[in-house]
Amino acid sequence: MNCKGYLKCRGFTLLEVIMVLMVISILAATFAPSIFKTVDDARQEATRKEMEAIYQATVGKPADGIYGYVGDMGSLPGSLKYLNANPGVPAHNSKHLNGIGMGWNGPYLSFGYSADDYLRDAWGNYYLYDSKTGQLTSQGSDGVQGTNDDLITPPDPVKPWGDISTIVIVADAGNLSVTKTLDDTEAVVWIYYADNGAETSVSAGWDNSIKAFTTQGWSTHPHQGVHAIKAVGLGDYAGNEAIVNVVVIRGTTVVKLFLGIFNLQQDKG
Repeated sequence: MNCKGYLKCRGFTLLEVIMVLMVISILAATFAPSIFKTVDDARQEATRKEMEAIYQATVGKPADGIYGYVGDMGSLPGSLKYLNANPGVPAHNSKHLNGIGMGWNGPYLSFGYSADDYLRDAWGNYYLYDSKTGQLTSQGSDGVQGTNDDLITPPDPVKPWGDISTIVIVADAGNLSVTKTLDDTEAVVWIYYADNGAETSVSAGWDNSIKAFTTQGWSTHPHQGVHAIKAVGLGDYAGNEAIVNVVVIRGTTVVKLFLGIFNLQQDKG
């Protein structure tokens, strides 16, 4: 070594090394919690956004005419993986009554480096999914369920369904302003919906208190989305039918179906 002068050749003393380490430790103790909190906050925000995207893929955005997995399949997914992997059901198509589309129409999510990235939160832990309530849970930074840092979307159980009440009317040939509401002895109303992606139909019950065919009181309500409703005449009105598409979101959707023109005054007389 070519040294000129004492100061240029000597190394650090043990005391100097200790002092440097102490300074580094103090700086780390001062700024590390803030840095870690910033990183954790970013992960929390990213997880919230991803959970919201998963929720929307499941139930759609009804206000925008998008009904998600539920609208296509008729129920909540049995597993989160079914949002991007067909669970072995018919592919989506519109070859159903009145052109209603049904069947798996995924993938419903498209972000991340692989098709199943959405199954884990920003901390790398798998989401917990309840297929009965539709709720999604991230166990947060500690990876433990039931602690204060858990994130749950949505906060309440999902209820992606509603009811349909259908009023079937006919008009008088002599005076179209004269109409009649048909009951269950004069017509039957069929509700068409998706059952695991396949088209299914069931007849609505007659409720004399509201003079309508309704799904109110069913144990299973029509899922949100687009449905075909068909009224078929009976007795004097046999051979006549009417079909209309209706959107179900929440609450009760009231539908009026016009079955045709008949000689009501003559029949009455």
